[in-house]
Amino acid sequence: MTTAPSTTTDEAPQPAATPPRKSNWATLRPLILRLHFYAGVVVAPFLLVAALTGLLYAASFQAEKIVYDHELTVPVGDRKLPVSEQVAAARKAHPQGTVSAVRPSPEADATTRVMLSGVPGVDPDHTLAVFVDPYTAEVRGALEQYGSTGALPLRTWIDEFHRDLHLGETGRLYSEFAASWLWVIAGGGVVLWLSRRRALRKVRGTSGRRRTLGLHGSVGLWAAAGFVFLSATGLTWSTYAGANIDELRTALGHQTPTVTAAAALVVAALFGVQANRTQEQLNAERDRSREIAHVLAAPDARASTGRDARGRTIGVIASASAESAIVTLGGYGEPPDGRVRQLWLMRPDAQPRSLGLFEGDTPLVASGLDTSATSLAVTVEPDGGSPQPTTQPIVQLALEAVGFGE
Repeated sequence: MTTAPSTTTDEAPQPAATPPRKSNWATLRPLILRLHFYAGVVVAPFLLVAALTGLLYAASFQAEKIVYDHELTVPVGDRKLPVSEQVAAARKAHPQGTVSAVRPSPEADATTRVMLSGVPGVDPDHTLAVFVDPYTAEVRGALEQYGSTGALPLRTWIDEFHRDLHLGETGRLYSEFAASWLWVIAGGGVVLWLSRRRALRKVRGTSGRRRTLGLHGSVGLWAAAGFVFLSATGLTWSTYAGANIDELRTALGHQTPTVTAAAALVVAALFGVQANRTQEQLNAERDRSREIAHVLAAPDARASTGRDARGRTIGVIASASAESAIVTLGGYGEPPDGRVRQLWLMRPDAQPRSLGLFEGDTPLVASGLDTSATSLAVTVEPDGGSPQPTTQPIVQLALEAVGFGE
């Protein structure tokens, strides 16, 4: 029997292979993935609510017309009453608070809104809108109103839900947090999508979790730009970040662009006359609005109306303390060519004093009234007015009911 010769190996044992070193991306990817996931979990409810309430707010303007149809619309009548008479009806129904503004009926079938501020039980930042039929002075209802657009309770509720989820300061802080982290979600998602192999980005021909991830990445990539835009613009109105926008603009040296002197001269030469005319009209409207608001806000403001033999009306809201009155005419139409309607203050044992000329249906604000005045009269005078009446009054209204001549 033979035995195989034993063999020996003189080779030294090989060391264990060194594992490949992880790349920086392999270390960073889990962090970005976790940030993207957890920030998405926190922000997703905000995005859902903001999207839904934004759609509801866009539709709320039409919804208000349906929900508040009784308050907003009226049957069309023959002739609208003076605004002063409508305001008087609103004040009679709601004597509390002060008149802060009046929005006359903008259309034939729309009500007039009389806004009252300082009404007990109404939010100090809101007003009470009293809806008056412009044809009969019937008060058709009163609703709390918010903002310059005249948002009624339905739109106000949706707006506040969109803004702070009806959670007050907590809701505003959550909205700011969500807006601030939108760019983190969008940026992290784009980085994760770009880091995937091309084969893993495909959606067609895949199924299950891989298909879901592919759809998520494709949709998110297209939405990323919108998310970043919403985040950047949202910070301008946020509670804390928005407060620092002005400081940031100053630090960056941001200034309003200016035009050159030559360009300004060209613009002035082309549009100067029309611009000056428009500015004069704008200034006149602003002055008239201030005077009207001053009379309406007076604590002793009272309203009265009168009619002539043909049913045409004169209305007045006057304040003895402000020594002013707002006068309107209804149903008179335009005066004959070359003629104007002139308002006069009538006093016992004194000559009539001119208070101004009417311009179409625009209310005339008369100032400098003294408590001895007994009535207001309107006459038709030559174009430009007269120092003293040259015709008999077409309508006259006693002022005793509004606190004068007593």
